[in-house]
Amino acid sequence: MLTYRNLYDVIIIGGGPAGLTAAIYASRAKEKVLVIENNEFGGQIALTATVENYPGVAPCSGRELTEIMKTQAGEFGAELVYDQVKGLELESAIKVVHTKKETYRALSVILALGGVPGQAGFEGEKSFEGSGVSYCATCDGPLFAGCPVYVVGGGPAAVEESIFLAGFSSEVTLVVREKDFTCEKSISDRLKLYPGIKVLFHTEIVSVSGEMTIDRVTLRDNMSERIWDQESDLPIGVFVFVGYRPNTGWLPDVLRRDAEGYLLTDDLCRTNVEGVCAAGDVRQKSLRQVVTATCDGAVAAVSLEPLIRRLHEELDIPGLLTESDSLLSEVSGKAVLKLWLDDSELSGQIESFFADRDELEGKVEIQIHREGREDIILPSVEICRGDGTGSGIHFHAVPNGLEWNSFRIALFNVMGPGQKISPETLERIRSIDRETNLKILTTLTCGNCPTSVISACQIAAFNEKVTAEMFDILHFKKLRFKYNVQSVPVLVINEDKLIVGKMEVEEMLDEILD
Repeated sequence: MLTYRNLYDVIIIGGGPAGLTAAIYASRAKEKVLVIENNEFGGQIALTATVENYPGVAPCSGRELTEIMKTQAGEFGAELVYDQVKGLELESAIKVVHTKKETYRALSVILALGGVPGQAGFEGEKSFEGSGVSYCATCDGPLFAGCPVYVVGGGPAAVEESIFLAGFSSEVTLVVREKDFTCEKSISDRLKLYPGIKVLFHTEIVSVSGEMTIDRVTLRDNMSERIWDQESDLPIGVFVFVGYRPNTGWLPDVLRRDAEGYLLTDDLCRTNVEGVCAAGDVRQKSLRQVVTATCDGAVAAVSLEPLIRRLHEELDIPGLLTESDSLLSEVSGKAVLKLWLDDSELSGQIESFFADRDELEGKVEIQIHREGREDIILPSVEICRGDGTGSGIHFHAVPNGLEWNSFRIALFNVMGPGQKISPETLERIRSIDRETNLKILTTLTCGNCPTSVISACQIAAFNEKVTAEMFDILHFKKLRFKYNVQSVPVLVINEDKLIVGKMEVEEMLDEILD
């Protein structure tokens, strides 16, 4: 029923292990579930190179582990969306969740917010964030291949990410403020297998400096008080892993917290507000591990079931859950995908990828072209309308992983009916009256990139003067160096305007129409 379109049995805010596990349990209970994630599904653990203490699972990367959780949640029927929650109304029986894109209502809410990266506090850390200073080795590590890299921290994340970064750089320096590591010895002992990783104990970074990129790191030995500079002709990457703090500062005051900001709950993960649970690292507890996060998610989902059933009866709400087909089952037209290929390895990957896309069968015609076109950077996947005319949308990448959803949404917009869009936004899109090229430079492991890709493709789908091109920057190194890419995503407008960071449609329109 249309009246209940944005009403859910449970809305889960946060897509880490706690949130995804809660989604699995709630969806299996035949509840209508929405998971809202602002950054990257998988949470902190998705950035970890190796997880070896999750029961019953062989050692794997954090991304591999959480990708399984994400797939399970989706297969059981949970809706997973990228959006930013801006406000909550929690004290009524029907909770209200305000995001940048929508307003949702729910019978219950699970807060699986995790934390935000801690900052080391050195001079230049904030000003070079996204231009050499990073808090995500998985996202930005490949951009510093062959360059000197510094890792700040002495805990398990710092050690594991140093090992990950050693796969790209032969100059990795681990800077540890303490006299020893602050993680289990079994973790730090792995460094013995990587003699190229240099460890500096009782040392801090004092400052980083440079013009467009970092070319000087100033360090201090806290025992001898010696200060010295390390310089490089290549861009220097500085990756900071000094812990997290609970992401609760923006929550309503009605929710009880401890002195450090962690949410206070009972043994069933219930907060002091009825119908609101907390799960994972955001909750006050003694051990913060993946296994405790998944436990919290399961407990929170199950503990809310009686409340949800009671509210259905008291408020005379019908069952909200409907069988949801894939996004492309809703399309009203057809599309043509023109694969413009050359002899590169990427072309082979693209051709193989689309040879096995059952979801597209009957809706999309795939044409392979090897003669090339002067106006297209090869290889390219061009999304065209059913009659073969171009939509202006090109994916210069294999659109798998996080970008598969972006690609499907682009198809949805071209084939119709397309994403819901406000009349005001549509008017702004159609007001673009000059030829405009949007390049989105991404990596396929970046959790922030899909937002920018979806925004650019939406604008192009509704204005024939706009072209939107998504590039996997690891396959287009000339573009990486041309635009001096230190962090992704990057938006390039008509070759002369460059903006770093995730962008919603309205933000992108502000830059285009400026």
